Amino acid sequence: MNTIIYVGGFNFDKTNASSVRVIENVRFFQNLNFDVKILGKISPKENENSIFIKGLEVFDIEESKKSFANDITTIKSKVESSVNKIDYIIAYNYPPIAFNKLIKYCNSNGIILIPDITEWYGIDGKFTLLKAFRFILNEWRMLILNKKCPNKIIASSYLQKFYNKSNNLRLPFVTIDKFHFENEITIDENNLIFVYAGSPGENFSKDRLDIVIKAFSNLKPQFNNFTLKIVGLCKNELLKIDFIRNDIIKLEDNLICYGRVSNSHCIDIIKDSNLIVFARDVNRVSSSGYPTKVFEAFKYGLPILTNKTSDIHWHLNKSNGFLVNNPNVSEFSKCIKEILCMEIENLKGIINKCRDKNPFYYKEYKQDTIRFFKKVTR
Repeated sequence: MNTIIYVGGFNFDKTNASSVRVIENVRFFQNLNFDVKILGKISPKENENSIFIKGLEVFDIEESKKSFANDITTIKSKVESSVNKIDYIIAYNYPPIAFNKLIKYCNSNGIILIPDITEWYGIDGKFTLLKAFRFILNEWRMLILNKKCPNKIIASSYLQKFYNKSNNLRLPFVTIDKFHFENEITIDENNLIFVYAGSPGENFSKDRLDIVIKAFSNLKPQFNNFTLKIVGLCKNELLKIDFIRNDIIKLEDNLICYGRVSNSHCIDIIKDSNLIVFARDVNRVSSSGYPTKVFEAFKYGLPILTNKTSDIHWHLNKSNGFLVNNPNVSEFSKCIKEILCMEIENLKGIINKCRDKNPFYYKEYKQDTIRFFKKVTR
């Protein structure tokens, strides 16, 4: 049995996208008979250095009390104290300074280092010298450091093309869980419930929630048989944004804003909805990664309305969701109108397709993953 240490800034206290990804990946690798240890950001109890999540032990990556962004002391400690030889270290979007040290350490100790690459960010929002410095470091990691690793786990075909000379495993998301939806699909034809949950970023730089809001606003007062739920922002925050203020006011009777809520409450809100909706610009950021929202939608058996980015079109089609070509108000309005005019039985059929086949079920990736590890080179 080969042993892996999976390291990164996964914030398990907040259950963010990276922590969702790593837990599912580790369970998948264990299913393939790997022994995997996880080092991430946690808040363990006093005199403890680990917690358990879904039966997996997660160790504190900052156990040494030094910043994991610049220091690899904790990783070295785990390697040297391990009963079994460490064969692989998988490093998730690792901070460049520490990643450079990790490359040298792994080369010196016969450990195969595999970067897990799911993002390629630029400068978000207003330019500052600190953001410029972080941008330069990130470019160093993406353009130089990653290329020193002949084996990579990547989230998208965009990254596959960029790192086309290495042994790559394209793994957007994966789960070993086979979900069973025993509850009957219930839809109120007089009130279809759409939900957006997340953090859209500064000036909607990550998710174009403004497009979604304006698309629904355009359909008023002709259509009134919908509710748009927004989780992550409160209504007062949205009203402060000049170019959507009138749209928020127009949607007053059809809009529910929850603000920031706990992860469990967010899941409950999503499960009580009929469709998940979000929009994203097509750029290097959205092309490099893969939206967690798509993975979660299939997990909850809900169809998605979104536009083409990354490899979404490989998993989403007319039978299991709604995919428009471009992130603009016109296309989203047209698609929402079609949904609101749809026969309820047809919409139930689409929901059933989401429930019947999860494109992220591990069997879809099992053979590619086995081939990847067989081809691993130093």
